[in-house]
Amino acid sequence: MNLDEQFRQIVEEQLQAKGWSRSELARQVGCGPQMVTDYLNGRSRPGPGVVERFFAAFGIEPVLTFKKSGKQSQTANACRKPTE
Repeated sequence: MNLDEQFRQIVEEQLQAKGWSRSELARQVGCGPQMVTDYLNGRSRPGPGVVERFFAAFGIEPVLTFKKSGKQSQTANACRKPTE
């Protein structure tokens, strides 16, 4: 699974967990609903700042898995709550 797919999966899971619509997520991160839809449908690729804003809205830290030379590197969970 590549980074874009991981991002989309995490966002969809968090939307469901919080009971939010895409419009509510857009309001929380300060962008238009169409932009959220474009990211989640793979029509646009979110940059690091967008990923941070989305995950901050959910109260989680972005921890995504990178692949190197065909082997998956080890990482922490796909998402985790920020430590205090």
